[in-house]
Amino acid sequence: MPRSIQVDRQEFARLWEEGVPSYRIAEHFDIHANTVTKIVSEMKLPSRARQVDVPTLFRLWTQGVAREVICRELGISGSQLSVLKTRYKLPSRPKKPASLGPDPTPEEIAERAAECRARHMAQRRAEDPESSRIKTWRQTNGVSA
Repeated sequence: MPRSIQVDRQEFARLWEEGVPSYRIAEHFDIHANTVTKIVSEMKLPSRARQVDVPTLFRLWTQGVAREVICRELGISGSQLSVLKTRYKLPSRPKKPASLGPDPTPEEIAERAAECRARHMAQRRAEDPESSRIKTWRQTNGVSA
């Protein structure tokens, strides 16, 4: 049977209105943090949205900082960042193309092709010459073993 939690409702409401974090309220009344949420609901206290440093959000967003870094800096989740993007009408950020590096030179292309040919031929030499695939190829191309 659940026990009845007795807290000073006025003190509880005062702490809630001052913005004291839920875990601190729980410590103050020696109750579990989930119980704080339950009491808030019972008392019909207004919900508190996490306070976000909006200038920092705008600065990080417009500088193109990664979403994960923004979330870590502001102490919010990715879904909360999406909500803030909509709420504050943050502009869309262009997708950065994958960095593939400089184009290869003709010499590098030729070297890579030679490596691929050598690897392919090594695989072919390792195959069983009596396998049905090789036999079929030899028969169709008129090559004798």
